[in-house]
Parts: sequence; structure tokens; C-alpha cells
Amino acid sequence: MVQSVAFLFLHKSKVLLSYRQTEHGMPVVFQIPQGEIEQRDRGHRHAGDDEHAMHRIIYEMFGGTVIPLQYELAGVFDDDPDRKVSLFFVYVWEGEHPLYEMKNGERIGRLRWFQVDDALVGSTNVLQREMLRLAKEKIRIRSVLLSRTYR
Repeated sequence: MVQSVAFLFLHKSKVLLSYRQTEHGMPVVFQIPQGEIEQRDRGHRHAGDDEHAMHRIIYEMFGGTVIPLQYELAGVFDDDPDRKVSLFFVYVWEGEHPLYEMKNGERIGRLRWFQVDDALVGSTNVLQREMLRLAKEKIRIRSVLLSRTYR
């Protein structure tokens, strides 16, 4: 079974997403950043496999410019029978997000903040829509707890 980690940085009513192109060069409106849990992520005492993978993937994709400080495991999703995806919400971080998401030193996507409602409207992927709906609910709850309304 393939295990992956996805993460959404949440800021007020926005989420950080990546514009990417498919292998055939067709544009993709956006994608939630994610990557697979690798063998080197397993067996660490201080963090679970998925948590360790989240830190590693963020470090690799953002070139070491962002360190998540406050986050939570928001849920685990069955993408298909052979794939599970752990979703993390990142609320507080240190550093600045780069303009591009990187993989092996190459730009693979343009990073951009989206209003969560706009991201939901533009999403065609069922799993991503489910993750974004969860993010929208978490933003609503946090705004109530912090006595702020984000629009």
C-alpha cells in the first residue's frame, strides 16, 4: 500500500496551493502539495511516519525556507484501495514561502494563496474537494474560537 502526506497551509480564509502542469503539458488549475512516505521517514521515535514525512516534504518542496511550527493531522483519506493520504493543516510557520514548489532542484509548480471557497469551486478532484471542505470547516471553527470573521 502506498502512503502519502498532503498538507495545507492555512492563513485566515486562504490556503496555499500549487499550480502545476501534467506530464503532457496540460495546465492543472491547482494541486494540494503532497508526497509519498519514504523508508527514511519510518521508525523515528520523536514523530510518526506521516509527521516526519510532512516535515521532510515541506523542506524539500520549499527549499528549506519554511518550518512548520503549529500543525495537526486533520485526517487520513483512502484515495483508492492501495493508497492512503494523511492530511496535515499547518497554522503557524517560520520563514517565507517561495514562489515555486521544487522537486530535485527543479520548479514543478507555482505557489499561490487561494480563498478556500475559490479553491473549492475550481477543484475537479474528489479527494482534493473533500480536503478543502475540511479546511473550510477548520477555518470557520478557528475564526469563531479566535473571535474573528475571515472573508
